[in-house]
Amino acid sequence: MSAAQSSRDMAYRLGHDVLGPVFASFARILVHEASRRGIDRLVFLARDGHLLLQATAGLLDAANECARPELAYVRVSRRVAALAALQELDAKALEAGASVRSGEPTLRKSLEYLGLDCAPLAPWLDRHGLAADLAPSPAALQRLLADHGFRQVVANQATEQRMLLHRYLAQEGALSAIPAAWVDIGWRATIQRHFDSAFVDSRSIDSMPWFYFALWDEHGPPPQPRD
Repeated sequence: MSAAQSSRDMAYRLGHDVLGPVFASFARILVHEASRRGIDRLVFLARDGHLLLQATAGLLDAANECARPELAYVRVSRRVAALAALQELDAKALEAGASVRSGEPTLRKSLEYLGLDCAPLAPWLDRHGLAADLAPSPAALQRLLADHGFRQVVANQATEQRMLLHRYLAQEGALSAIPAAWVDIGWRATIQRHFDSAFVDSRSIDSMPWFYFALWDEHGPPPQPRD
């Protein structure tokens, strides 16, 4: 056995022995809570949610449960949800994106953190003397954000993303009449917050509860589902 293979086996064993019981316990609690609350479908979110999906499916198979919730998986990233939720682009939103991206801060990183495609925005960046791969000057950034044409292109991208995301969720059966809940790894509950902003008029999305593996309470508690 090579040293690399041995190292991989040790890492797998460590994860299996340390994290395995934790994920199995979460899956057990998840299934019990879904049954208690009359939830018939659990919708797991990509990408970290796939591990929770596997743990839950494994638990249900091992337990040979007859009455088991349907397990679904949707490919919704934080960036996709961020663009769908974008109502107005301002300096504060761009600063938030720059603060969490590694390396040198650039305008491109800030825009892409919010899910925006830089290519259609290039004419407006050029007009205001901004380079996508450099940090913007505050004055030039303010001129860009005040440009009606730029704001309209951003709004169009966000509107299109909202429509596409809602259509995708419906297509994947996440919005059917069956009582359902979202399942995600958690951390900052970012996707839930984005859904709450993007789909304020969609009762099928806002009324679904969320189950999390863990939450980091940096931004306060996540929004409550609407009745």
